[in-house]
This record gives sequence, C-alpha cells and structure tokens, in this order.
Amino acid sequence: MLSRIIISGFGGQGVMKIGEIIGQGAFEQGIKSTVLPTYGIEQRGGTANTTVVISDKEITAPVADCPDVVCALNQASVNKYLSSVKKGGCLIVNSSQLDTPITREDIQVIEVPADEIALKLGSIKVSNIVMMGAYLGYAKTISLDVLRKTMDKKFTTKQEFAEMNSKALEIGYSIGSGEAAS
Repeated sequence: MLSRIIISGFGGQGVMKIGEIIGQGAFEQGIKSTVLPTYGIEQRGGTANTTVVISDKEITAPVADCPDVVCALNQASVNKYLSSVKKGGCLIVNSSQLDTPITREDIQVIEVPADEIALKLGSIKVSNIVMMGAYLGYAKTISLDVLRKTMDKKFTTKQEFAEMNSKALEIGYSIGSGEAAS
C-alpha cells in the first residue's frame, strides 16, 4: 500500500494540522509515513499545503507530483491541484468554498460541505476535521479509533473542542465512505 495525499487551503484553515494528524495516526497504527508541510510567505490567509505519504514499505521521497488524493479546502486549491490528481484518484473538496463545478471524469470527486457542517456543530474551526474525516472514510488506511486518539493527543490544550472534533470526524467519515449524503 502506498498513498500520496496533498492537503491544501488557506493558512489558518488547519491544513498543517490535518497532515500532522494523518501522519502521526499512520505511525501509531504501524504504517510508515512522512509529512512535508509547505508554507506560503504569508501565514494566515496565504496558501498552505502539506504532502503526506503513507506506506507499508520504506518511503523513498516525501513528495506527491501525481497524488492519489487531494483534499482541497478552498477553490484556489482546486484550481492549483485538480490537474495533478492521478487518473483513478480522488479529489475531496470543501464544497462550501467551491465556485466552479469539477469537470474531470477520470477521478472520484467527493464534495463535502465542511464549513456548513462545522458551523452547525458550533465552530468553523472544525471544518478541517470534517475534511480529515472524509479522507479517512474514503481511504480507510487508518482506523477511526487510532485517528481519534491521535487527534485527541494533538489537541490537548483545546479540550472545549474535543466533542465537536469527534462529531466532525464522524460526519466527515460517513461522507467520505459514502454512508451519508453530502
């Protein structure tokens, strides 16, 4: 198993945190992983992306020129990475920030209204967790329990979000796995 993921969005959307949690979750489950964050020169509001590679074998390079999955948290990320998703791969997109329809027919597209879900749960700050759950539901590379425990470790100082994060993860997972209508 080898999976290359690019997670992209604006700085402040939690792009790096998603990558960290997926990479750490894979490690916790005994799967090899690398996480390569890339920050724009701006921080909050600028472009940010992270590349995560997970594999059952040694990882030779932490890059994803032709990713299996792109998690795009905004329209700018769709514009930048849509053409790079490998044929047969998947684009998981925050449809709350999607301005134009996705026209590629050789990939799976999972539209997740992450911002709306996050706001219903109580805070826009968990929209990244909805997206991470959608990735996990689609890929099923890391168990939901392992990822939940990893997420709890990463957010030890934000206990007021623990229940919200857990619900966001579950809702995203159900959308990504096709168990719920988005």
